[in-house]
Amino acid sequence: MIGGQRQIIGQLVWDDSQYLYSKPGIVYDDDHSMLKTSKSLMDKPVWMNKSEAEQVLRQAKMTRERDPYRGKSVEPDIRQDGLYYEGQRLLEASELDYASAVSKLEFSLKRFDLKDDRYLIAVERRDIVPSRTLRTNYLHLFQAGKATFLRQQNPAKVIPNQDGSYWIASYLESFRLLNTLQISRLDSEGHLESLNEQWNELSVSMVGLGSPILISENRGSPIPKPSMGIFMLCYQDIHSIGTARRTNAVSTW
Repeated sequence: MIGGQRQIIGQLVWDDSQYLYSKPGIVYDDDHSMLKTSKSLMDKPVWMNKSEAEQVLRQAKMTRERDPYRGKSVEPDIRQDGLYYEGQRLLEASELDYASAVSKLEFSLKRFDLKDDRYLIAVERRDIVPSRTLRTNYLHLFQAGKATFLRQQNPAKVIPNQDGSYWIASYLESFRLLNTLQISRLDSEGHLESLNEQWNELSVSMVGLGSPILISENRGSPIPKPSMGIFMLCYQDIHSIGTARRTNAVSTW
């Protein structure tokens, strides 16, 4: 929510049956750590103190950890000649080196199980320097006992489709650019395509899955029909991906 004045309500972090919980758009004290807004939108947003905000964040974290689409953390096997997982080398020895300006180098792995004994391994490299952390991501597909590098992407969620394909959704934090949302599709054969690259969009997010109420009628835009399938939101366009996986622009405003 941004108007002609300073932004008060910032990033949405959680919701329950009654309220939306948001970070403040500007910095306040411990008595003004989060805002809750009634979903009826009939009442003014209410400030929450630090203790109340921490309770909401704990609940949000617990729910995310129970989400089956978010994968699970696994341990890397770091050797002299590279980084391994289940006997497969994912990074060369050169990727384990770091510049003198880096105070610490960390690696973490996340596993996303697919069908037919296949799975994805996402490797995140963190170069920790004074005042910030630089991240590099590597996504590998494991199938038939071999690991194949797909692209530099760190999935937040991997969502299955009925045709055997998967949506891979990522949130990319950038030091120099705007933070962006990335969507890729992994088909049943193991081929990966980026919708950001296909549409030449910096940020793409999944709006809904078969939902007929995706665009407000009062904006003068047509409401997509459920038969159109999965909807993606780019900067100004909503795209529909049908069963044939063809991309069709639905509306622009």
